[in-house]
Amino acid sequence: ATQLIHNALWVPRGLYAIVKLADGTYTEAVEIQACHGPGMIKLVGNVSTPANVTVTSAGITLAVLTPVKLRIESVTLRTTLASRACVASRSGGYVEIGPGVIFGATSNASWHLAAYSKGLIVCLNDYTISGQCEHHYYTEWGGTIQADNLAITLTGTPTISGTFTQARVASVIVCRNTTFTGAFSSASARADSESNSCIDTGGGGLTYFPGNSNPTTANGGVYV
Repeated sequence: ATQLIHNALWVPRGLYAIVKLADGTYTEAVEIQACHGPGMIKLVGNVSTPANVTVTSAGITLAVLTPVKLRIESVTLRTTLASRACVASRSGGYVEIGPGVIFGATSNASWHLAAYSKGLIVCLNDYTISGQCEHHYYTEWGGTIQADNLAITLTGTPTISGTFTQARVASVIVCRNTTFTGAFSSASARADSESNSCIDTGGGGLTYFPGNSNPTTANGGVYV
């Protein structure tokens, strides 16, 4: 099948490119590996009704694999393969979550947002979680996710099979002054920090993240 989004994102070095998606479902794993220079790629769905545009794959749906900047707005994101993510950033990649993003259903062993190997994901706007996952935030090997000062809505009581927030192997999740409305349909752990990782809630307390059991730490992991 033709990789419509992948081909559209191939832009010259240093430009600020906007790729607008028409209503529909796009089934492809988009990997951005070429270095486009200091510019940014902006991927935009339906601003009025983000649910009308779905990007899904049997893999990592949107992956930034090199020092490239990607901004995502007004789309619904899904993945159907275990141990994969709706959005992933690694090796110096930078991803912004803009307005109107919906994180839909994944495999029970998959993640909504994943940053590893010095990848960075910054959530700048409020968003919605409507589908199941293993972890909503997942970091490892020096990856960072930041989600400060947001209002995050859970709709349809989705299922979470692991921990809402998972930090492993010298990675960081910063989520301060953010509110979560709604609940998951099954018992779930709120957070787990392992192997010299840090989950920073800005003093939000043990019940800060959605879930039914208190955060855990191991092997030098920190939860504050």
